[in-house]
Amino acid sequence: MRIQTITAALAIVAGAGLLAVPTASAAPYTNCDVDQAALALRGEESTVFDQINRMRADAGLKAVTHSDVMARPAEWASNDSAARGVSPADHVDTLGRDIKTRFGQCGVPTNAPKIAEINFYGTGVEPADAMRFWANSPGHRAIILDGALNKVGVSVIYQGDRRHWTVTFAADTAAPAPTPAPAATVTRSNLTGAAHQTEFDSLVAQGYRISDIQVTGGNDPRYSSTWVRNDGRAWQARHGLDSAAYQREFDTLLAQGYRLTLVRGYEVNGTSRFVGIWERNDGRAWQARHDITVAAFDATAAQLSGQGYRLVHEHRYTVQGKTFVAAIWNK
Repeated sequence: MRIQTITAALAIVAGAGLLAVPTASAAPYTNCDVDQAALALRGEESTVFDQINRMRADAGLKAVTHSDVMARPAEWASNDSAARGVSPADHVDTLGRDIKTRFGQCGVPTNAPKIAEINFYGTGVEPADAMRFWANSPGHRAIILDGALNKVGVSVIYQGDRRHWTVTFAADTAAPAPTPAPAATVTRSNLTGAAHQTEFDSLVAQGYRISDIQVTGGNDPRYSSTWVRNDGRAWQARHGLDSAAYQREFDTLLAQGYRLTLVRGYEVNGTSRFVGIWERNDGRAWQARHDITVAAFDATAAQLSGQGYRLVHEHRYTVQGKTFVAAIWNK
């Protein structure tokens, strides 16, 4: 997996690779000469090691253990990357070795049931930058939070003001693979309508409830959402509705005892579209409006305020260059 972000003064690439290893005997060192003293954790390596274990602890996983055996291929790879100026996204070193081959030739027992590696490089970067990229990448994060991978090696090599990070992972044959605790919050970003529906169905099945959704309008709208572990409440959500369809769903869910908690409008092909989230009403009085002008919103807000309603949600959106408002008030 490869992530590339380019800014005015910084280029960063991170790679991740994971594979299962067939049973075989460990090989002696081959093309894996490194400074023995460099295998111990030092400086920023300790910071990354600690932050990896903090991520695992947050997910309910046991800490990984750093070892010289795992540090050797990491140290060799970081030196190799620094020598050529890049850390390879495919994890193939300058000798043409993939992860499995390099690990074996650097002394990692080849009967380990699973091995993996992540890397990262950039100019003027800190440990937090590496951890942020890995944590926000599904492939890298999955490796860090793999309960079966419990042995690591961490290495960073400086090349001027550029840093080359390599973290190697292996599973101990005797170690169990505990199931990580479900994340309290998950996010999905920049999904098409169809992809959003697929993720919606999957996350609902896993016990999550959507708590926020935002849309980038246009001819190909994209959806980004936040999900939390459901606490048992009944809820409903809709996306991609035109104004008439939204009103029909609104009326239907109102009759079923649901209360609107979030609504956002956006433009698709010159017309309004809506997303909404509803929860089973707890008895409170509430009001909602959508597709109203700013002037109408101001008048409605003043009227409802006089009746004791409090504005709890307001979203402004543009359709054909004109600003509209969708809003919710609670008593």
